[in-house]
Amino acid sequence: MAASRQATTVHDTSTHPTSNKIIVVAIDVGTAYSGYAFSYRSRPQEVIVNNWKSHANDGFSHKAPSSILLNETYNFVAFGYEAEEEFSKIVQNRNKDKFFFVKDFKTQLANDQGLERHLLVQDILKRFVPAHGLFMESIRFLRKHFLETLNKKGFEYEEDDIHYILTIPAIWSDVAKQIMRDSACMAGIKPNNLELAFEPEVAALHCRSIPSENLSGSTKRLEEMFKPGIKFAVLDLGGGTADMTIEQNTLDGKLKHVHKATGGLWGGNKVNQAFLKFISEVISGDILESFVKENLTDFFFLNGQFETKKRSIGKYTTEEIVIQLPASLLEIFMEKTSKTLAQTVKGSIYNKDIDVQRGRLAISAEKFRSFFTRTIQGIVNHVKMILNKPECKDVRYILMVGGFSESPLVEDEMRSNFPDKKIINPVDAGLSVLKGAVLYGFNTETVTARASPLTYGISLYDSFNEKKHDFSKTVTVGDERIVLGCFEKFFTINELVEVGTKRSISVYESYEGKSDAMRMMSKEIEIFSSHEENPKYVTEESCSRHGRIIVSPPNGRWPDKVRGKIEFEFGGTELMVRYIDKATQYVVTGSVDFHQGDNQFDLLRSSVQKQ
Repeated sequence: MAASRQATTVHDTSTHPTSNKIIVVAIDVGTAYSGYAFSYRSRPQEVIVNNWKSHANDGFSHKAPSSILLNETYNFVAFGYEAEEEFSKIVQNRNKDKFFFVKDFKTQLANDQGLERHLLVQDILKRFVPAHGLFMESIRFLRKHFLETLNKKGFEYEEDDIHYILTIPAIWSDVAKQIMRDSACMAGIKPNNLELAFEPEVAALHCRSIPSENLSGSTKRLEEMFKPGIKFAVLDLGGGTADMTIEQNTLDGKLKHVHKATGGLWGGNKVNQAFLKFISEVISGDILESFVKENLTDFFFLNGQFETKKRSIGKYTTEEIVIQLPASLLEIFMEKTSKTLAQTVKGSIYNKDIDVQRGRLAISAEKFRSFFTRTIQGIVNHVKMILNKPECKDVRYILMVGGFSESPLVEDEMRSNFPDKKIINPVDAGLSVLKGAVLYGFNTETVTARASPLTYGISLYDSFNEKKHDFSKTVTVGDERIVLGCFEKFFTINELVEVGTKRSISVYESYEGKSDAMRMMSKEIEIFSSHEENPKYVTEESCSRHGRIIVSPPNGRWPDKVRGKIEFEFGGTELMVRYIDKATQYVVTGSVDFHQGDNQFDLLRSSVQKQ
């Protein structure tokens, strides 16, 4: 295909309409906890968050553990608290080898390198399970539970009356987004009824909706933070990731990004892992592993206690943190070592940090805080790095949301490390994402512009010019020497792009004299990305194959001359790429494949000719 660049940029906000659905439901499949919330168009501000019966404290919680139980053929058995209870019974009956129990699987999608279509994750017994099925079944369960809730309320509806919002971290790659979208569609949600939403963005929308009469003290600063022109950071601290965006209020009361979303694996689960690592050092890894395999209910009880204590300790706490040790753990330790845990601790290097009395583990406040150290340091260092960038130096507010932000220690450390910033941690910070996602579903135009996370483009080939081209990038085709892999850029990393912006390149190819087989073949157009602003060739180290759009011939057969354009649209939560045939207005869209690990790559066939 030959190609020529079009300089025009089109802004089309009609591609992001305000939802006209009767109901909006937000589904959050979190690393540690999951749930859903919804509201009706007649009263959108009255967001209903589902309550889950909790076995940990014999009460209710707004979210259920992201735990899923499958049978030996990978078919769904249970989710959340029910999955934990069922698997505990299975372990007691010694049938655990016939079931898979998986937790914390969402973290796998935070890895933007090497994500594959057939991604595998490990269950609690270190066996591999297909990730796609876990996401699909989790979404299917939450959707089914929501629909049953509507039925119980006597609400009559059609499937197309419902707008589904699926929340995702803003730092996720396009591959991760595609995995979630595909999973949601396989779970029964129609593609046209589904939209992905970035968690930090929607959390900010929820905080903006809090009535002023419900604000007091430091939270009163929310009113100041949402004034036109003010820049603020949103720090979404969940179970798996710390997600950060820099927002600015527009004059018309909307939001726009100032810097691309950033973050890392500094979620609350890292603190849990540090605690279990310490327990493993004290009692030995083998004993802990035996305890988990044989007494899963008690292991959940231990984890539940730690979760509760984790939310109580602050920077200036001096009292010991006391956790009740399960009797089964003490018994296994005695069987394996012929000593009591209390005796062992007294004669160990840990006796200054912990004490065991009457089955209770007392941990010094200093030692307990150490479980947070690496995670908090990672968060603080990252926030400092971003706020030091030129476009972020005038950020005055940091809005903390997400379940991990409810930790007093995390909040204390943020205030200590950023004394010149106004730290805001609103009530119900852990529900800000769910509630905000519902509001976003009724008006998706509340975010006017987003920063491009990468530089995007396609590969062109051109006649070799020794003054501007690298000879090593050339090949000989017939009598002509051409240079391959010239990076034709559409969007630049960290460029602020208005929602609905479209940029295109004209393409041309002749099929005269070509066989019928060639005329009926689909055309694959490769999409490339880079972490650099101005890559020259798609083969540079900073560049990678990002995806491809598969274009089938119009009416099953390419004509003698093909004239069309490749159109990129960015600004929403998902990158859209289209091919538009100029003669027939035939459009191929929505079929971008971001999985690149399972197809062959030919740079010559994947490039279009520069004119």
